[in-house]
Amino acid sequence: MAGAVLVAGLGLFFGFSPSGRGLAHASYDFAYLFRPPTRVDGAVLVLMDDGSFDDPQLHQDRAREWDRNLHGELISRLVARGARAVAFDVLFAAAGTNDGPFLEAVRAATHAHVPVVVAATLHSGSGGGVAKPFPALAREAAWGFAEQGVEDIVLRWHFRHPDAPSLAWRTAQLTIPNLGDGPPEAAARRWINYYGPPRKAIRSFSCRDVLHDAIPANAFSNQVVFVGSSVEVGYALGRVADTWPVPYTRWGRGKAPGVEINATVYLNLLRRDWLRRIPEWAEFLLLVALGVLLGAGLTRFRPIPAVGLAVLVALAVAAAGCGLVWGAFYWFSWMVPVVVQAPMAAVWSVLRHTLRLGEEKQLLEEKIAMLEPALELAHARPRGDLETRAAPPRLVPATPGGAAPVIAGLTGSLPGSPMVPDQALLRCVGKGAYGEIWVARNAVGLLHAVKVVYRVAFGSDEPFDREFRGVQKFMPVSRLHPGLVQILQVGRQDAAGYFYYVMEPADDESTGAEFAAESYVPKTLAREIERRRKLPAGECLQLGLTLTSALEFLHERQLIHRDIKPANIIYVRGAPKLADIGLVTDTAATGTDPTYLGTKGYIPPEGPGRPTADLYSLGRVLYQAAMGLEVADFPRLPESLLGRPDRDLALRLNEIILKLCEDDVARRYTSAAEIHHDLEQLQQS
Repeated sequence: MAGAVLVAGLGLFFGFSPSGRGLAHASYDFAYLFRPPTRVDGAVLVLMDDGSFDDPQLHQDRAREWDRNLHGELISRLVARGARAVAFDVLFAAAGTNDGPFLEAVRAATHAHVPVVVAATLHSGSGGGVAKPFPALAREAAWGFAEQGVEDIVLRWHFRHPDAPSLAWRTAQLTIPNLGDGPPEAAARRWINYYGPPRKAIRSFSCRDVLHDAIPANAFSNQVVFVGSSVEVGYALGRVADTWPVPYTRWGRGKAPGVEINATVYLNLLRRDWLRRIPEWAEFLLLVALGVLLGAGLTRFRPIPAVGLAVLVALAVAAAGCGLVWGAFYWFSWMVPVVVQAPMAAVWSVLRHTLRLGEEKQLLEEKIAMLEPALELAHARPRGDLETRAAPPRLVPATPGGAAPVIAGLTGSLPGSPMVPDQALLRCVGKGAYGEIWVARNAVGLLHAVKVVYRVAFGSDEPFDREFRGVQKFMPVSRLHPGLVQILQVGRQDAAGYFYYVMEPADDESTGAEFAAESYVPKTLAREIERRRKLPAGECLQLGLTLTSALEFLHERQLIHRDIKPANIIYVRGAPKLADIGLVTDTAATGTDPTYLGTKGYIPPEGPGRPTADLYSLGRVLYQAAMGLEVADFPRLPESLLGRPDRDLALRLNEIILKLCEDDVARRYTSAAEIHHDLEQLQQS
């Protein structure tokens, strides 16, 4: 929850505050990084470039304005070649001495139904104001504001002014028919859709070549011609550079001349493919959804998979953001989830994993600290003390490589191992909080499992004796039900500080009931889930039937198990059985267990001590086995469930599991017999 709130909150902050404006602009710009240029038709550029100024026949001075006679001649040639309109990204603010031919060419073009549009501009500085065409020209030609911006600021949106339209908009008004179904009002917010890097998407010609008729005959047929200075010359002919950063400028593709930007905006209006930002409510929901998905979802994974998933999500969002621009002409601030939400979710996941490890380490250290006084006391007692005449027991691991020592009769136990009459202890195959599990061979050569429980593992004699009493109570009934592990022998070595019990061994997870001691690995439900990830629903159903029958048998004799978990369910000759019965005890008279023994995740909210607590633990076990998820994931279902062939059975089994694991005892199953009945009904159906 904290991760979801944190990541979603950061997304909304950077998505809707001034602090995230840079990320929004980067989202717009980076959508063009891999976009291939697209050649578009409908507009052509005529550039007053270096070649035009250097041409000896044109005689143009770079320090002065372009000769307006040449502008007039240019209009005449364009009209003659079938131009649809002529738009000048040139400011004619003051009348000149040779305006006559220029004005006459404008009138002739208008009579020929070829509109001429010229530029106006806004004065910068505190005075402000508008620079319009000189009056005589304003009476003959239409005018509009040229696209303009601040140097080093990427031009991303169509120019808007409350009092007059832009040059591109005015040109669109005069050339696009059926304006009722045409572009929207001039002041609407629209984002520029660039068709490619500067000079790559829109055809362009040098003014010199047009005036010398050195171009194809149909180059301007039915085209809107935009006339202006090129990148080399600059706006106002050398005084201010009419070049502006565009998204491609980020990657060294150069700046675009203002005339090309005006032509691009006109083509957006003509083609109706300008970019639109998705509505704020949609972006809000998107950032919240991604925040919850990343912030809460990644905490379920270990650090490396979490970081990998964060990278994959970021790449997917980036691809979707770019694809939306290219295919649907919509964009949103996709950089926020890519560079803020996904990394923050990964960091949060790693942090939570680290905190969990710290908590587990602290719990382990607390358990060790509780055992240390008992261990020190046992080692400090005099050798003559009756209770510790023998040396304190040592926890002996398996020999290197897992090989057993040579056994010479029953006295050939592994050196340092506990003494168990009539049994030679061959290998330690498991350890728990209170003792060890050994594989042993008896006098006739049969292999058994031996559980050794040490006094020093407990804080006092009372829980040690209670553990022993649990085995005493369980042994007489262990052979009366096939779902319980059989106890064959029980004994105490009080002088050495331990008791033991011999039981039938679990199958080997590789070879089954027949196994060799040196390679023996007990087959438990925990290892089956780890190896197979999940069990088929039918196998889980049979597992539930066997274990509920065993629990019903125990509970009828006023006994409870108190530690049902996958590691305590073994397979003997292929059949599941309840094992590790050291915590078996009488049902508490008060309904609760004051020692609060059990395993975290399998203990119900009301605590252990009642038969319903065993049923709760069994439900958690069946959930792990059937769904292949951790016990902490309950009651979440895996995404793969819908694709499983046993989906229907798994879902119906899950209904029983949910009732087994109800937090409210009153809504939980009241007996193992009741669960067994429902499982039988499910099996029959």
